Amino acid sequence: MNTHLRKILVTSALVFASLISSFGLTVQPVQAVSGPPILLVVNSAAPNTFGPYLGEILRAEGLASFSTIELASLDTTTLNAAQLVVLAETPLTAGQATLLTNYVGAGGHLLAMRPDSQLASTLGLSPVGSSTSDGYLAIDTATTSGAGFTSTTLPFHGIANNYTLASGASSIAQIYSSRTTATTYPAVVRYQTTATWAYDLARSVAYSRQGDPANAGVDRDGQPPIRTTDIFYNAIDLERINLPHADIQMRLFSRLISDMLADSVPLPQLWYFPQAKRTLLVLTGDDHGQPASTFTTLLNNAASRGGHISIYAPRWAPNPTASAATTWRAAGHEIGLHPYAYADGVTINQGFVTNENWFAQLNRGTPSRTTRIHQVEWQGWTDAAVVEASHSIGMDTSFYTWGRSIKRADGTHAQGYITGSSLPLRFVDQSGTLLPIYQQATTLIDESMIGFLGPDASNYTAAQALAVTQQMIDASQAGNYAAMVTQFHTDYYTYGEVQPWANGTMDYAVSLGIPMWTAERWLTYVEARAATTLSNLTWTPA
Repeated sequence: MNTHLRKILVTSALVFASLISSFGLTVQPVQAVSGPPILLVVNSAAPNTFGPYLGEILRAEGLASFSTIELASLDTTTLNAAQLVVLAETPLTAGQATLLTNYVGAGGHLLAMRPDSQLASTLGLSPVGSSTSDGYLAIDTATTSGAGFTSTTLPFHGIANNYTLASGASSIAQIYSSRTTATTYPAVVRYQTTATWAYDLARSVAYSRQGDPANAGVDRDGQPPIRTTDIFYNAIDLERINLPHADIQMRLFSRLISDMLADSVPLPQLWYFPQAKRTLLVLTGDDHGQPASTFTTLLNNAASRGGHISIYAPRWAPNPTASAATTWRAAGHEIGLHPYAYADGVTINQGFVTNENWFAQLNRGTPSRTTRIHQVEWQGWTDAAVVEASHSIGMDTSFYTWGRSIKRADGTHAQGYITGSSLPLRFVDQSGTLLPIYQQATTLIDESMIGFLGPDASNYTAAQALAVTQQMIDASQAGNYAAMVTQFHTDYYTYGEVQPWANGTMDYAVSLGIPMWTAERWLTYVEARAATTLSNLTWTPA
């Protein structure tokens, strides 16, 4: 794993002690930490509303020991109780700047996002009066914090302040104005007990995952309806889609926090996946009215490999019957909604209502709390997510690496992570409010890979598609650490090229010991992990 030896990884949200044992470590409660070590300081009145999203990033990175406070409520007592302060991008009053400067002067740790210039000298920075927008960063893998990361340039969103460094400050990552053009300015800086991100990580991750809100609600690729892919059309770097670049930047953030606290209070972290696995396959498949025999073949082939699958069924499909649905669930599989909206001439909300009524009419039981909307249709920036949440959906898989948005000028397609991410985070709206529903992108898609499945697919044979899948899984095993959602359409599964690819993907996962879960089981795990807190931390200094 690309982690420090001192970084404790919790293999389950519920089993901390077993991890310690598995690494052969002992914990002797000598020194206690009073309260959460990390204090996240946000400002609801700041022009940048995404400060609270840093909390979602901390949770995604397994840093469960933090509390959040409004900047207006910050005082010396609260600051002094924290081992490290994460400061969201915000303007500061002179008094607030002095408060934070004094905290650092007394030995406090401060990590600031695109900080107010009043903190520049405290952070070892000299602003040059210019900035770089929507650029790239390259992590310096020769530094302690950058060790093990890719040195490939990674795109970021938003504005980065350009700085020169004071004596003693060091650059952890460098700003590039384009994929290949370096600047002399740092993207991430360490100085004494402080660290600085020249751009706002929260906004950048939100825009990578959900797209730029300015592009939302528009049929940008000319292929109706408005889909999750539209917001990315001509707006992403297709030469970086092979990397979960947003995740890598989040991982650098958590690495930096761990490094800053290593000598005062080494932090335990919850690992991303169960049993310390580096990859998870989440098996899903949309249905559009296939016979029972097709389901039997697909489910049995998954089960014979130790996997379970979520099937998303539309409002008119006769299968599964009530008895079949009961049998599937008993075997560990799931059935969820696949609502039609544009195709039925109705709204997304009406599509959910119709789909729910059909489920009830066929006595299929309660649908899964995960879903994928037909045609990966979307509404607004997060409007569709709000609709989904109102129908008890806890995880959406509609963001999709497919179509014209990943097609290069030469006609080839870029496979990978259209959102720059393979991890589940809750949707965030433009006010910075976290929505009660997770976004989990779908990355291994039959209709995106197999050539005969339409003009918006890569022209791959089954063998070529499997090679792409294996490369992505290998990269995850090597450090990308991905939850990879599959799309095994029931409509296509029995076709000659699709089944060998799908079965081969599952076989490869089996060969590497990768779990294959339903989306519902993954959601349950994600929610339990996010709800986990670590308190009364103790540690033994070396």
